[in-house]
Amino acid sequence: MAGVVLKSTAVILMNFSAKLNICALKSATSQSRKTLCVISTNEMKITLEDIIQSIYLLPEQVLEDVLGHFQHLEYPKNYFLLKPGKPCKHLWFMTQGAVRYFYTNDQGKETNTWFSLDAQIITDTTSFVKQEPAQESIQLIEDSEMFSIEYVGIQALLQKHHSFALWYIKLVELHYISQIE
Repeated sequence: MAGVVLKSTAVILMNFSAKLNICALKSATSQSRKTLCVISTNEMKITLEDIIQSIYLLPEQVLEDVLGHFQHLEYPKNYFLLKPGKPCKHLWFMTQGAVRYFYTNDQGKETNTWFSLDAQIITDTTSFVKQEPAQESIQLIEDSEMFSIEYVGIQALLQKHHSFALWYIKLVELHYISQIE
């Protein structure tokens, strides 16, 4: 399947029957930090940092560098994150919304292959890893919010930080498990 579904991250987030809100906060050092706020009925908050750290704990300095590579995005229903023939250049952390993965046959018939909802990671894994043209489309099926990191950003972080490489390995492992379960 094309979608990356991180069940451990989704479970952490889904345990809070909460509405997802995106906000930009200033850290104590006055550096801009992108933060995903999830506010539950008991006012508990989960940040993009929490999502990243739930995959594999990163040292604070590395985490700051990683967060600096993410961009907050909002797109309307029917927007295409990826179209066939283009390499997938992003890994998206969906915070609110839904997407479908599909291909179109020679007769123009669309066939859905995967759906991803709130609090999941979105990418065309094969296209992303190999940087080859995608075979499928990824289209939003409702207005959506997400954080995005580019392939080149991930590659730079992999070269720069050993702990980020371990984080990425864990991400790949979780993806593999989600595919076989």
